[in-house]
Amino acid sequence: MDKEIYSKVVGNSLQKKIQKRNRYLKQFRILKSMNDVALNQLNFYLKERDFVRKQIVYKKGQPTDGLYFVKSGSFEVLSEPELEKREKNKKARGKPVINHQQIPLRIALIERHGIFGL
Repeated sequence: MDKEIYSKVVGNSLQKKIQKRNRYLKQFRILKSMNDVALNQLNFYLKERDFVRKQIVYKKGQPTDGLYFVKSGSFEVLSEPELEKREKNKKARGKPVINHQQIPLRIALIERHGIFGL
């Protein structure tokens, strides 16, 4: 295969990939009105990442590395509050028994076509 044919094949393949990604991005309300030129420029900064179930993407206080567009699955946003006091029904020697537990609190569930980060 000569250089010109190779360039056309690779160029066409890349163009199809960008067009597919642009169609995907236009499903998000915030990007729906963007024209193809702007979306092509945005594509330059995007990269696909795969995550496994229960994987922590980032924690509170850590710098984030961007904005996440959820292509499939869902992400749970949790808060880890300080130790929370929970009283049990049983009493020990007339005093309430306090059980100190750190209970994650669900703040949000980001599902397919949702956006989170920054």
